[in-house]
Amino acid sequence: MSLEILIKANDGRGMGHILRALNFVNYQAFGDSVKVLAHSGFAVSLGQLTRRVNIGLVEDMKYRVNLDFNPGQNVYLKEGNTNFNQNGLKVTDDVIDALVNYYFCVTDNTDSHTRLVYIDDQNAPESVFIEQIARVLGVKNPGTLKSNAPNAKIAFEIETQIWDRVGVYSIGETRRECFDEVDYIHLSSDIDFFKKVIGNYKFSNYQHKIIPMGFPIARWIIDLFDRYRDDKNKRKSAKQEILTKIGEAPDKNLVYCTFGGGAGAEELLEMLVEAAAIRKDCVFGLTDGKGDFEKEFRKKGYEVEEHDGFKRVRSKENEGYLVLMKGVGQKEHLEKVACADVLLQGTGSGGTYESIRAARPIIALPLNRPGYEQVIKSMGIEILGGGKALYLKSVQDQVKSLVQMTTQYGHHLEGIGKLCTTESMCNAVEYALSNKERCIQNLTDLDTKMSCFADPLKTAESLKMMAAGAEVAEIIRRCELKSTYGIH
Repeated sequence: MSLEILIKANDGRGMGHILRALNFVNYQAFGDSVKVLAHSGFAVSLGQLTRRVNIGLVEDMKYRVNLDFNPGQNVYLKEGNTNFNQNGLKVTDDVIDALVNYYFCVTDNTDSHTRLVYIDDQNAPESVFIEQIARVLGVKNPGTLKSNAPNAKIAFEIETQIWDRVGVYSIGETRRECFDEVDYIHLSSDIDFFKKVIGNYKFSNYQHKIIPMGFPIARWIIDLFDRYRDDKNKRKSAKQEILTKIGEAPDKNLVYCTFGGGAGAEELLEMLVEAAAIRKDCVFGLTDGKGDFEKEFRKKGYEVEEHDGFKRVRSKENEGYLVLMKGVGQKEHLEKVACADVLLQGTGSGGTYESIRAARPIIALPLNRPGYEQVIKSMGIEILGGGKALYLKSVQDQVKSLVQMTTQYGHHLEGIGKLCTTESMCNAVEYALSNKERCIQNLTDLDTKMSCFADPLKTAESLKMMAAGAEVAEIIRRCELKSTYGIH
């Protein structure tokens, strides 16, 4: 069978985009007609794909192009909350080569047999405009997506970022032009969850292109969460085993802390270890697969004790410690999510939706990312009663801007969330433990009443229908999707 569907799933900071693709590409609906292009740094995780799925590895040097800025600023290094070059990045031949490799891999892998180009690429609209990127870089034009794949439809996946990139709040014409150019907008977020934060938002002229899928979670993950949710003894036993392995009393509360790729979480480490030392009834376990957090703690002068399979970071101010947990596979990580008493985490897409599905109380701590991506999800967690939102100093401008903009349209977010301090972190943990059953019920309702999650089989089927050129309304009908866009 010839290659018909190309999926570019890349994420320079974490694994959210790649894991989203992994959750639906394995299914028989595709046969051997799909190829996934992804960051070579995550090659081990891509090993989860079945042999029938073709894999193309793309080196990601984190250089990007922003077509909305002037020459000299539009090539930048993707760091922190920067989406353009403020510091005069020197565009060397190596930088150009890295950008050509990153963006042009799509045209390199498409031809007249391609029926669908599906871009799930950090919500980056410039990925659709290859010829403009070639002009910025001063390199040979490889052609447009449509000239390289003349028989293909183009789909663009986007999540909460659709809000600050389309419609009345949009910043930058490339974002609008992207949605004008593509045939389908695949929305991996639940619109009702979305509107609880931003109000009755209008999607301008793009309603007829939006396919509201929700976030695809693999069935084996759903089964795992359901087993722990339905069997309290199993969950209690699993938690006690985790605590025993790290030398803790089995009756303590487990606060499982996880921040995806970790970029931006350095700001909260000191608060985290002090809160862990203060809350004697809890064990704060922080995942540190690459050892980056340990390096940060040592750099800040903290004592790090070596133990068999884990480490302890000693508080400077109180008698106590934070536990650094070694990196584990996806299944073991999700088991910790499923049996923790409290989840303290960043709000990247994959981790947030998995935690909602696991229905464990959440302390949502958005990291500094472009736009309002993580802030929106954190506010949603608190508004809908699933836990508390805390904001680092580095996201205060985002929070303030979001509150101001939504207020203009009659939606008020003042008072949602607090500045993250050691004290507010301890208070949030107390709230989550004292209101555990209520939080669990509210998170369960997010699943059953709001349909936050997509059936991966239906997601796969929707891509096949896009490749066949089906109308959006037909895809929504056939895949039994909830639509609040006036499409029936």
